[in-house]
Amino acid sequence: MRYRSLLGALLITGVLIPITSCISSPSLTSITVSPSVMNFGGPGLHTQLTAIGTYTRPNHAPVTRDLTSQVNWASATPECVTVSSSGFIESQQNICSGILITASSQGFHGIIQGSMTVNVTQPGAAGTDVTQVLISPANPAPIAVAAVEQFAASGFTGAGNPVTLTNPVSWTSSNTGVATIDQTGRATAVAAGSTTITGAYTNPDGSSAIPGTAILSVQ
Repeated sequence: MRYRSLLGALLITGVLIPITSCISSPSLTSITVSPSVMNFGGPGLHTQLTAIGTYTRPNHAPVTRDLTSQVNWASATPECVTVSSSGFIESQQNICSGILITASSQGFHGIIQGSMTVNVTQPGAAGTDVTQVLISPANPAPIAVAAVEQFAASGFTGAGNPVTLTNPVSWTSSNTGVATIDQTGRATAVAAGSTTITGAYTNPDGSSAIPGTAILSVQ
């Protein structure tokens, strides 16, 4: 009887509420930035990054959320590559390699950070290699569960000229619990949420182009 009275007093004073609240709420434990590496073939090139946060709590499966517009973006070398507050990066005039771009947010145990690297090389005006891939549609309208969205990829050289993609594009979905995608670019909605669709291309000589990305939302 005395134990029940003590427990009731603790609940009334709010002593136990923060504890139960912490247990029931998932905590941010990691951030994944996509794509993980970018290769810009000269200045003035750009692409959109995405940041996916993973949240965990005891005895529950991890969940992911798109934090692209919520994290703090930073470039270690802004004179080479700038990054906006929304994760939009653009190469500048300097030639650099291994530039660190970070996305950070407050987690339960402190600041959680994800990162990726960017390389900016000298543009090859006469080159025919694909250095950048753009995905269309880049911002598709939300689709319903079980619906299908067809994506396509276009290649461009360092000088900005369109070029034919002679090798297959590798398609991935950052959250297959929301949507899956096959190697023809056909995405199928699985559950409500959002996922980053990435199309990666490798030139015949083995060099990698900047992957193209798009955000697919499922209602």
